[in-house]
Amino acid sequence: MFVSLPVAQLSGQCLHCGNQLPSAARTAFCCGGCESVHDAITHAGLDRYYSIKDRMIVPPSTLGATARCDKNWLSPLSERLSRADTAIELPVKLQGLRCVACVWLIQQLFERQPGAQQISINSARASARLCVDKRFPLADFAEELARFGYVLGDIGQSDSGDDGLLLRTGVCAALSMNAMFFSFAIYLGLHDGPLYKLLHTLNFGCASLAVLVGAPVFMTSAWAALRQRILHLDLPIAVGIGLSYMAAVWSFVSGHDAAAYYDSLATFVALMLLGRWLKERVVLSNRRELLTNSGLEALLVRRVRAGDVSMLQATAIKREDELLIPPGDLVPVAGLLLDQSARCSLDWINGESEPSEYTEGELVPAGAFNAGQRALRVKAQADFASSTLVALLGQREQKRQTADLTHTFSGWYVAAVLTTGVAALAYWAFVTGDVTRGLEVMTAIYVVTCPCAIGIAVPLAEELTLSGLRQHGLFVRNASFLARARQVKRVVFDKTGTLTTGRLEVTDMSPLAALEPGLREMLYAMVLTSGHPKSAAIAAALRALKTRWSGDVSVVEVPGLGLEATSGGHVYRLGQGAWAGAAEHELCFSRDGVVQCSLATRENLREDARAELGRLARAGYETFILSGDKRERVQRLAAELGVPQERALGQQTPEDKASFIAKNDRADMLMIGDGVNDSLAVAQAFTSGTPSIDRAVMPSRTDFYFVTAGLGVIRLALRAARALSRVTRRNQVFAVVYNVCVVSVALCGWMKPWLAAVLMPLSSVIVLAMTSLSLSRRSSLWKF
Repeated sequence: MFVSLPVAQLSGQCLHCGNQLPSAARTAFCCGGCESVHDAITHAGLDRYYSIKDRMIVPPSTLGATARCDKNWLSPLSERLSRADTAIELPVKLQGLRCVACVWLIQQLFERQPGAQQISINSARASARLCVDKRFPLADFAEELARFGYVLGDIGQSDSGDDGLLLRTGVCAALSMNAMFFSFAIYLGLHDGPLYKLLHTLNFGCASLAVLVGAPVFMTSAWAALRQRILHLDLPIAVGIGLSYMAAVWSFVSGHDAAAYYDSLATFVALMLLGRWLKERVVLSNRRELLTNSGLEALLVRRVRAGDVSMLQATAIKREDELLIPPGDLVPVAGLLLDQSARCSLDWINGESEPSEYTEGELVPAGAFNAGQRALRVKAQADFASSTLVALLGQREQKRQTADLTHTFSGWYVAAVLTTGVAALAYWAFVTGDVTRGLEVMTAIYVVTCPCAIGIAVPLAEELTLSGLRQHGLFVRNASFLARARQVKRVVFDKTGTLTTGRLEVTDMSPLAALEPGLREMLYAMVLTSGHPKSAAIAAALRALKTRWSGDVSVVEVPGLGLEATSGGHVYRLGQGAWAGAAEHELCFSRDGVVQCSLATRENLREDARAELGRLARAGYETFILSGDKRERVQRLAAELGVPQERALGQQTPEDKASFIAKNDRADMLMIGDGVNDSLAVAQAFTSGTPSIDRAVMPSRTDFYFVTAGLGVIRLALRAARALSRVTRRNQVFAVVYNVCVVSVALCGWMKPWLAAVLMPLSSVIVLAMTSLSLSRRSSLWKF
């Protein structure tokens, strides 16, 4: 078993992910997801995972293996595999990769499957290639991975990636180091002879190659910005590179070394490329965590035609098509139920936590999930293009504008550098009568005025911030979120699935504990046959009481009433009080009409919901509840959470939610929702997030998503955004002081190539060190 168990318990860290446990924690795990994955790993004999994993990893989704993920995409791959005569490659996406230990664990699980030959995992792209033969149980492997917190998905369209930019950065970094090496002897006094000429030529060659490789990135961007009449930060970078290289060419051809900033030029190009790569990388890794795209293109359904079932994209559904909806799948268009009865969850549509019952001929709305134990059949009443889902899922993310300190500072920086360089050229050309001297001074200004506080330090600060948030289970998708989050003053929560876990729990377990063992076992056998949320809550309570499963029991489910079983000449019922035997109770368990126990259930709040809403309020944030659930339930929850009644709105349609956001959002509102009924609201909100990663819609439409059991990461994200803003302002002050000093030296004509080669990297090291110390994982920022 896991030998580090006592150490982890004493340290107050979760046994699985290593994150800090709440002070009042009653278990050795931070959430149910970590506990279930830890059990799966230890029972599978894969404990070595804990000796090679990172010290801290992101906790898995609390939904764990029960996550309602679309598995329809597996059918084409499984069909292709069944027809293969030899081993074939199957490309898949992987959700949940955290560190090298994850790669090892997945490899071990893969090798245990029949027909498995080789697996190649690309952790950077969160994808894998499975080399397998027809014996390989693809669906079973997907289910097995889900038990361990990983989810397989359709590879879809490949990422554009940042490989080209990374390659440019690496090449320019190598050229920069070589240029500095060649310059070292020259700075120490080597000024003539064959060796000098060789080093001088090699130095110029390195600078030329660096410009050839790196300059197009900035010059293309700067030209595009100028065409839009925008002063972009890439403009002084492009001008600096261009003028510096012109001076380098002139000095090399003429033999005049006064403007020979070869190594400084190569270093400048490499540093700016590094900053650009960091800038583009910060959000890409978070987006790769998601398996799905916008939701419409990836949604597959089963159509029944001529006695055969085929898979097709939901967008191809036509009116009168007969659709087969397996348990847990989405009903894509409104359809007439062709079966005698069905149970569907509407929580994704209206936030209602209780499933609804339907009978043959009734209309099942688009967006409902099959919450029953068997597949249901519906006849589409409209083309998919007319489905209400299209209006909701088809909402594209709106462009949100905000006052960004970095962009404002960049504009002033661009104008100041360009003006100063031109003024220096004019001044020195006029005073000395030598245009060449003026060009030398202007070149020195453009080379030595290093925009590292913006070009490198800002991307690094964002990467450290986003990395810290990732470590705690929150993934930012939209690069502008951190800039907008510091303006947030009000936080709006959906109820079901956001403030609550979307699951029910038994409020008082004493009636169950008082049952005779035989009755408990009978009740346990009954609820295990049902997928109803109340049955699941009772099953969880009986499991906690160590109830044994005595064997399969024939259970009849009476729609809208409850469960009935006959055994040993007795009739057992679990359901509505009036039907089971006690009209005054909501939920009863009876034998032959005699009530054995009465039960009550409630929605299970997220473990820290009450505390976190209180902390948000004390931090100065206004909190709201906006739910499609019944008004009285929302009001009760608000009272429990300490949210004022006037800020708790129930029975809200998707349009009502969007209207509320539109009327009350003053570019300061954060919306947190999990269902398709929230999609209009999150599109309208200034910024948004979701805890829902197992459904194809919300994560791709919000600025961030989180996989933690609690809500503490929301407050952490808001705090981190403000910390990032403070660090950025401090770096900008440093940049102003540094640039004023070095520009003064350059204006006086005292700047030399060797001095620029020292000052520019030194300023970069200082600003990067300050940034790293302020936002590193050891910083107090990351302590709840």
